Amino acid sequence: MKNLNGFDIQLLRLRNGEHRFDYKIDDSFFALFEQDLVQNGEINLRVVLIKGDALVKLVFNFGGKVILTCDRSLEEFDYEINLEKELFLKFGETYEELNDELLQLPTSQQEFNIAQHIFEFISLQIPYRKLHPKFDEEEDFFFSTHEDEIEEEEEEKDTDEVDPRWKELLKLKDKK
Repeated sequence: MKNLNGFDIQLLRLRNGEHRFDYKIDDSFFALFEQDLVQNGEINLRVVLIKGDALVKLVFNFGGKVILTCDRSLEEFDYEINLEKELFLKFGETYEELNDELLQLPTSQQEFNIAQHIFEFISLQIPYRKLHPKFDEEEDFFFSTHEDEIEEEEEEKDTDEVDPRWKELLKLKDKK
């Protein structure tokens, strides 16, 4: 990969126990990935690594913001990223993704690069529909007003009396 060496963790050199790594995720990090989802942002990341004999636990704590473009107005806005994720590494014969949170690494692997996982954790926090915060109140207003109108119409239908001309026809219908 391109210049992602700063995100390598030397697993074999670490003693068993807890280790902390701090990273600053910024525009240069996002530029390393060929994508259009996130281009700019400032996120502080602390990775706590707890190493045991057979298992390594990584806890990722993200705090910061990314800059997104509104799908409606094309204005840029800050989107907060506050997240904690866990990733477990176990050693085995080959590399294998056992599930979303558990990877098996070859016992001979000396280092582990966390850059792709960092990018995926951030990317999964980006909403499918990106709306500027100024539209939050407007949409709530639209939906709540529309729902209120529907409820009022239903109540009016329930309380309306049947037209006297139809009453006689309804009696005929009921006789059948």
